[in-house]
Amino acid sequence: MHHIDTYVAHRVARGELVTSSAATIAPILRQWHRHAGPIDAWTAEAAARWVHAPHLRPNSRKGRLSRLRPYTAWLVATGDLAVDVSLGVPPVKIPPPDPRDMRPADVGTLLASVPDERARLVVLLMVHCGLRCVDMSRVRVEDVDVARRLLAVRAKGGRGEVTHTVPVPEEAWATLAPYLAASGRRSGPLVCASNRVAPTAVSANRLSVLVRRWIADAGLKVVAWDGCSAHALRHTCAQGMIDAGADI
Repeated sequence: MHHIDTYVAHRVARGELVTSSAATIAPILRQWHRHAGPIDAWTAEAAARWVHAPHLRPNSRKGRLSRLRPYTAWLVATGDLAVDVSLGVPPVKIPPPDPRDMRPADVGTLLASVPDERARLVVLLMVHCGLRCVDMSRVRVEDVDVARRLLAVRAKGGRGEVTHTVPVPEEAWATLAPYLAASGRRSGPLVCASNRVAPTAVSANRLSVLVRRWIADAGLKVVAWDGCSAHALRHTCAQGMIDAGADI
């Protein structure tokens, strides 16, 4: 399968692939070679069967086709393949994703079952302010504008700096204000790891695990990858805004 190594090296040299991408493309192309056999025996029918294998999910089929097409085109250009067999492969249709937001009743069930005020605050800020886990992990006490009920957000891509400010709705504020007062702190992470003496922010990964656990404990998570996760709270915020007439 020297063709694969030459092809990958060619694209890396041209700056079309980084080394990490090349490492994922080569194994997939080797699967194709094992499926199709010698190059002179390749057919469009064989390519279609390989791409549209019944056991694959749509995204996996699309991934196969997106890796096969530039490879076969390159082989045609180098003279190693007479006809580009990928051109006869039907396109892969990706079905629209299932909604990833949570129903208001489910959010109420979650809030009724969270273990403490820290958990309640996390859920409320994520569902009302649209925070990701990484955004939530970066919120500091000094990011809360008490006078105007605003929250400065250090969103993904902002390198830890404030990227935008959002209002804190009434329900979330009713938990945030007493939480701040009880903490007695004027600076530092808003949500701290509960097993530390010094105020230490809960990491984004840990928040994701915690929220997923709270959702499961509330009886809302059915199976893995069912959309009931921490990020679903951000989707819930977005969907609620759209339902209320906000511009998409």
